[in-house]
Amino acid sequence: MATVVLATYHSEAGVSLAPPPASDVTPECGELLELRVTEQGEFLVDEESFTEASALAERIASQTPEVCVLVLARDETPHGAVVQIWDELMVRAVRASLARE
Repeated sequence: MATVVLATYHSEAGVSLAPPPASDVTPECGELLELRVTEQGEFLVDEESFTEASALAERIASQTPEVCVLVLARDETPHGAVVQIWDELMVRAVRASLARE
């Protein structure tokens, strides 16, 4: 006696790994603000030093609503400090970019 096993293969669509198409739309920024994260984990804006990421992000969001923030960090900068300020900016819907110094 022979046993026959039949199976069907069903392929489901997965998540596309292709990058999104380039956009012709540039976000409107009223002001570009440079925010440096130091090797000690402090945040510098216009040479003024801040230690609390949440307070700084709240201040940025409330004072300049159309601001775009460029977060600058060096290789020696603590990763946690960069992530902390990034998260605080994103919670407040502040547009931000990250760059190496």
